[in-house]
Amino acid sequence: MAWSAISVPWSQVREPAISSGSHGDLFYNSEIVRDLDEFKKRSDLIITNRRAQHLADVAEKVYTRDIYGRD
Repeated sequence: MAWSAISVPWSQVREPAISSGSHGDLFYNSEIVRDLDEFKKRSDLIITNRRAQHLADVAEKVYTRDIYGRD
């Protein structure tokens, strides 16, 4: 399952499908963080389309449109 998240305030992205490009490890001027644990540690807020089990330990940081955990 692919998922994306953006961290605020220093703008970082965790997206496994993004590979390094010609601009290094940037995606729309946001740093790409490949390590999920590092991403969770550095994030104050995680915005994602869907709830995911691998974000359960940081549920208090997650903001999603998926309020019932099934969409």
